[in-house]
Amino acid sequence: MAENLTGHQGNKMKFWTHKDKWYSSAYNTLVCLIGCAIGDFGTILYFQLYTNIKSILVIMPIAIINGILTSIILETIILLKILEKELGYKVYHNVLNSRDFGVPQNRERLFIICFKNKNKKFEWPLPLHRKKIVKDILEKRVHKKYTISNLLWSSHKARKIRNKKNGKGFGYNLIDSNNEYTNTMSARYYKDGAEILLKQKNQNPRKVTPREAARLQGFPDTFKIPVSDNQAYKQFGNTVCIPVIEALLLQIAKVI
Repeated sequence: MAENLTGHQGNKMKFWTHKDKWYSSAYNTLVCLIGCAIGDFGTILYFQLYTNIKSILVIMPIAIINGILTSIILETIILLKILEKELGYKVYHNVLNSRDFGVPQNRERLFIICFKNKNKKFEWPLPLHRKKIVKDILEKRVHKKYTISNLLWSSHKARKIRNKKNGKGFGYNLIDSNNEYTNTMSARYYKDGAEILLKQKNQNPRKVTPREAARLQGFPDTFKIPVSDNQAYKQFGNTVCIPVIEALLLQIAKVI
């Protein structure tokens, strides 16, 4: 026991005395701060110079989001540089959209594929020609609990009007069953379903069911959903689109 503790303490001491790790951590932190600063101050400057919106309650949330996004972009660029220059990988990166792979969801994601052997030539999967529309993933019978309440529907509409007035693009998205695709499902979908609300005749719109959420991510109907609706929405909102991953793996298999 004493030996294990000593070894553990020794590893901790190595970290604190390892200058390379300190320099690396400091550099990554600096990049993160620079990215946040560019996004934050750039957004604030834009609103000050080019719009009439002066409310801090409107500007600051957008500035924070842009700061986070800018930071992620800078860190991704650095990651690619480290993989290729320092670790010697051949790096391929591309943005793929789920709607191009037989799933009626507009979901763009960055994918990074690396090979240690630089002589390997990887080709990205081409979009599939088999396409589905929203109607193809809908269940025949849906419980009334998925129809949003009058209070929530009124809140959605009021928020959209308020956001539009303040120059923000945030609000609910109403989807028709004949649409080619939905918006991106996120892990926050369980809260109010704002990003994907399905039109219903003579009724308030409804949220997609957990099974429909699974289909939007390409899961087969044989996939079991043993958790609550809220947990299912969180998990499907956070997952990767199965057909996209399958297409990538097939291309990787041709190379390795």
